[in-house]
Amino acid sequence: MSIIITITVLIFTQVPLTQKRFERELVWIENTDKMTNSNEIKRLGAGRMWLWNDARKHYLKMDVVSKIIGSGGSFGSHNQYIAWLLRNGVIGLTVWLFFLYKMGYFLWFKSKENRADLTLTFVFVMFWVVTGIMNVFMQPWDNTTFSYFFWASVGLVVLESKTGGGDS
Repeated sequence: MSIIITITVLIFTQVPLTQKRFERELVWIENTDKMTNSNEIKRLGAGRMWLWNDARKHYLKMDVVSKIIGSGGSFGSHNQYIAWLLRNGVIGLTVWLFFLYKMGYFLWFKSKENRADLTLTFVFVMFWVVTGIMNVFMQPWDNTTFSYFFWASVGLVVLESKTGGGDS
């Protein structure tokens, strides 16, 4: 797992193309309130920084109860974490992140108990890590096809752990 995290950090900090994109995004967010040219917004990350900043402003304007339990609805923030925060509040986001953590924890330790689960678990954990990164740039959980694939994968891992990988 530490290898995956290391590779991800290296990609985001050492690959020149990625570095350049994020440097532009950071400069852009610093100047968000000064810019009105829609071409500039489109050029920089398809407007994600503008959407994220707009979502942040929306969250700050919400009443205390909505910040805690959410306001429902749909937000095209192109960031699953922000969307969950706005839709389900701090409580909902915390529960969702805890669920993802527990799922990863369960998969990691179950695979250590049963070597037959190791391959399936590795594939699923990789899927889980990639999804965590994707969540920053898009909202894959709002896509039903993605959700079906994800939950089918969870079901396979749980079934595999319950049956002992077919070893009887």
